[in-house]
Amino acid sequence: MRIHDHFSKIELQQLLARSDAQAWLAVLTSWVLVALAFALVALWPNPLTILLALIVIGGRQLGFGALMHECGHGSLFATKGLNSWVGKWLCAGPVMYRIDDYMVRHLLHHRTVGTAEDPDLSRYQAYPVTRASLRRKLIRDLTGRTTMKFLRDLLKANATIETEDGQRSLRLGRFFRACARPLSAIWCCFRFLQAWVRRRFTCSGWQPISALTCCFREFATWRNMQQCQISPIAIRY
Repeated sequence: MRIHDHFSKIELQQLLARSDAQAWLAVLTSWVLVALAFALVALWPNPLTILLALIVIGGRQLGFGALMHECGHGSLFATKGLNSWVGKWLCAGPVMYRIDDYMVRHLLHHRTVGTAEDPDLSRYQAYPVTRASLRRKLIRDLTGRTTMKFLRDLLKANATIETEDGQRSLRLGRFFRACARPLSAIWCCFRFLQAWVRRRFTCSGWQPISALTCCFREFATWRNMQQCQISPIAIRY
């Protein structure tokens, strides 16, 4: 089956046309929904709002993964630079991926799809799945086992892994120093948003200077952690 047998050249051009405006709308819509979910819990903290926020944020994390995929292929924005920057910082980061690493594996999947060399073969080889298999997958997702496996694989693939005497180890000191800067930026944004929500809805006015002061204080704390010498603790497996 060929795609040209079902779509004309003009229809394909319309389908493949890229728009920076539509791409920004897709990215910002996801971020706005995440911010609203945090604001909902900050304003009315109770089990129902927390559950709703988790559902919304989880859905948007899936959306970030899809947007990362499109940026990796260069098909979301019209310009290569925007695809690279937005894909790295606004799409891949929130779902704990590095877009370059993701695309190495994903392009291998495209080249070897359906063969034994396909790294994603296990994800679709057994389709259609049985009811029992689906039930086991849902249980793994709901109990957090899928997340733990994802984090374990993520750490193993991280550049902080070293090989010593045939063993693999994760240097926690280097890991935390490498993460200090991006984590401090994310934490400052979160604290600024938190201050804005609280002051906007609980006070007669908002004092951005106070919120900024709080953010800079948090950043200074993270900066000190980054500069200090963390003991080279290692986890071997």
